[in-house]
Amino acid sequence: DSGPAPLPVSRPAGVVFGASVASHSAPVAAPSSRPGPVGLASAAAPTPARTAVAVLEEEAPPPPSAELCAGIVRELRAAIRGRPLNELAQSLGAPTEDAMRACAALMQQGQVVRRGLKYFVA
Repeated sequence: DSGPAPLPVSRPAGVVFGASVASHSAPVAAPSSRPGPVGLASAAAPTPARTAVAVLEEEAPPPPSAELCAGIVRELRAAIRGRPLNELAQSLGAPTEDAMRACAALMQQGQVVRRGLKYFVA
């Protein structure tokens, strides 16, 4: 008893597995120049759809000004309990986006840290 018996494999009619191409005795017809059913089917095959894609590249925002960064550091040194971003921007008269970029630059330099919603001097 060598284990379970192999399952029968069904093959389409006329298909021989393991036969080499050289041993196949059926003549191979040369392709015809007139379109037959295969030629019509390939001519009517749909081509893949193409889609145009627009890529918008935004300009990088300008680096924060040295004056704004100095003002933020000065405000944070005066505030013992830190300051939220909107208060920093309001006290310096700067847009919130500019103050946010300046705080990010100061954090990368290690001069400012953020804890929760407030910024502190490092």
